[in-house]
Amino acid sequence: MLTKAKSPRRSKPQNKPKIIPQLKKLTWDQFSLYVRLRDALAWQKLHPENNNGPMAPCISCSNIYPALGMGGLQAGHFIPGRRNAYLFDELQVNAQCYHCNMGLKGNWPSYYQVMVSRHGKKAVETMIYDQAHQIVKFTREELEQKLAHYKALVEELKRAW
Repeated sequence: MLTKAKSPRRSKPQNKPKIIPQLKKLTWDQFSLYVRLRDALAWQKLHPENNNGPMAPCISCSNIYPALGMGGLQAGHFIPGRRNAYLFDELQVNAQCYHCNMGLKGNWPSYYQVMVSRHGKKAVETMIYDQAHQIVKFTREELEQKLAHYKALVEELKRAW
């Protein structure tokens, strides 16, 4: 019986460049953190009596949740689907509770009403129709720039607390 010879283990390069899906996930993680901290800081300015750390209302149901940690807020997209055209759109991604974001699949009727009250019906309709058919592909360089940008914004918001 023949046995297969084992190939020698090769050491992995330490500074191997990230592939686009990895960079996209890392960028999303920082962007999501930025959105939740941004919304919490805005809410905190209106409610300085809050001493419970970063808290914010869900954009859909208005219930208050922790911006960080398990059981807290997520970054929910106004237009469902997480397409690249609006994946990192700061106007269309807001703090949203797990129940509205996942359980109610975005709780779109309520989300829509809030977006119209904030931005106006025309702007919201433009968001929906202009980006529905837009195709965006990120390059490694674009994602690296976005990642650095949102890391810096997160650090700035953390200092504000």
